[in-house]
Amino acid sequence: GYHHFSDKLSISCWKEGGHGNVSVARAVAESCNSAFIQIGLRLGRARLLEFCHDAGFFSRDIIGYPGAQQGSKLDIDYGEAALGNASLGQKGVMMTPLQVANMVATVADNGLYKQPRLVKGVSKGELIEQQFSSDPGRRVMDTEVAQLLQEYLRMATTTGTGRPAYLSQVGSAGKTATSQTGRRDDAGEEILDTWFAGYFPADNPRWVIAVLVEHGQSGGYNAAPVFKEIAQRILGRS
Repeated sequence: GYHHFSDKLSISCWKEGGHGNVSVARAVAESCNSAFIQIGLRLGRARLLEFCHDAGFFSRDIIGYPGAQQGSKLDIDYGEAALGNASLGQKGVMMTPLQVANMVATVADNGLYKQPRLVKGVSKGELIEQQFSSDPGRRVMDTEVAQLLQEYLRMATTTGTGRPAYLSQVGSAGKTATSQTGRRDDAGEEILDTWFAGYFPADNPRWVIAVLVEHGQSGGYNAAPVFKEIAQRILGRS
């Protein structure tokens, strides 16, 4: 259950006994830290930074919003340990829920990145003063790669840590996450941020939801059920 960088430094997986040898699909489904560290190390710092920037996942721009999003950054230090941490979305990586949702939307949209739009237009009475066109999108990953990731995300909700987010009516796809904040509460317990980000229906997706629960236990326990509740309410109205 550990990836050892040196005799003094290792990063553990959430599963104490580890997952053993797993495929990339199972690594996504089971949220295996060690596997993602190995993937990050094989990619290398330069390629990881280049892709994230080129894909626009850390863009702070929103169509129709006067200011940029705050609170996001991508700043990976040199060294294997720093890259390993960043590969898990830990030190050096900060994203807003909207950025996470847009990243998932890119996968759901077969690799097309679209700048998020907050406001459709501005009107005064019946007079439309300004309209904000939606982003037609640009390709940031091959369709085949995006569709492979879609399979992995579906597996996470059917057989992995995202099972509490599974929608029996239409299917769903997504990923859990549990991030360390580096802070502790008054009782000395580590404060964690827990996530689930996904989309539905699993085929021909229409909606993307990113859930962040602060001071949680795990993404599957805290955030995934919130995703399911919101999704069920949306489906009940549509």
